[in-house]
Amino acid sequence: MRRILVETLWKMHPAEWFQFLHPPEGYKYVIQRNLIEPIAYDMSRSRNAVALFQIAANTLPLSFIRSIYGLTQKPSNDVSFTYSIWHMVLRHEPWVMEVADVGNFAFNEIQLLTLKHFIMRRLEMDNCKYLICWFNQVKEDLKRYFNSRKISEKIAVVPRAVTPKSPPLRKSGDDIVRILFVGSASQVGEFEQKGGPELLYAFKQLETKYPNIELIVRSDINPVYRSLISNDPRIRIISRVMTLEELDLLYRSSDIFVCPAHYSPWGTILEAMSYGLPVVVCNVYGMTDLVSHYVDGLIINSFETIYDAKRLNFSGIYSPYIIPKIEIDRLVVAKLVEYLSLLVSDRLLRERLGQAGRLRTMTKNSYTSQRRQLQELFDRI
Repeated sequence: MRRILVETLWKMHPAEWFQFLHPPEGYKYVIQRNLIEPIAYDMSRSRNAVALFQIAANTLPLSFIRSIYGLTQKPSNDVSFTYSIWHMVLRHEPWVMEVADVGNFAFNEIQLLTLKHFIMRRLEMDNCKYLICWFNQVKEDLKRYFNSRKISEKIAVVPRAVTPKSPPLRKSGDDIVRILFVGSASQVGEFEQKGGPELLYAFKQLETKYPNIELIVRSDINPVYRSLISNDPRIRIISRVMTLEELDLLYRSSDIFVCPAHYSPWGTILEAMSYGLPVVVCNVYGMTDLVSHYVDGLIINSFETIYDAKRLNFSGIYSPYIIPKIEIDRLVVAKLVEYLSLLVSDRLLRERLGQAGRLRTMTKNSYTSQRRQLQELFDRI
């Protein structure tokens, strides 16, 4: 049994916890608890704390600081190699790094340019075995930015995964079409970042045409938007933390999932697809790796979303960590009205897209597939 040390940078996504609790055959993950993690969970619930974090991150290369701190944490002798999340390992030992985007190496362009040559030297060393990406777009960005054959040969794409879920509940005598939006009940700012305001504007137009629709918003929500919809009986807001059982029922009793996010909410999208819900998303970073237009979802091809405009950062490399003031994207609103009209009026289309999405989460984006691909990489180390 080979043991793999897992080093985190920030807090781990629930999907990552599941991944590390179910390692490939012949391997065992040893999760090194990060002292920052409990603080990170508390900070994520405060808008002021999140803003302060962004200021600090723009000033200090936090991932690099985490790498330096790692020099003081020598793993036990029975560890075969280290699996780091979003930061390099500077110790003289074998390691792989999970990379969400080039922004994992530095928070802004100045930091990245300052550290670029040092980063490249570390990535080209034999100790660095693999850079594991979630999306093909991450792979292409890394290859283009570092422009190093040695680094390019270490880049592998392992798609994110989700656990299988029960299919939607069958309805009898209920012609209500329920549209679901899930932001976060524990992390502030998710409503705006996941395109909640655009969906509200679109729904206000749709409900004048379709009397049988209902919008369910499960998210922390800015008081400004809450006041605008507080008197609408067809919009239900759930801002409290829900149990897993309650959340499961919420997904299974819905008909359409909408997440016109300004960044890549892969976990939310895969979760909805695993329930057999048709999804409506924006064509943001890596989204075409998860959703195929008119196959298992509908994609809004908007070049006006705030985060797409930010792809000019890092010399053409995208980073989801640069979070500007979110403004209403009118093009997204118009496309939401168009695509939701199609889905609301066509039950067969909803079922076809939903079934195809559920099949994807049981094959390409399943943990079985992910474990197989990771095992192939780990066996070469």
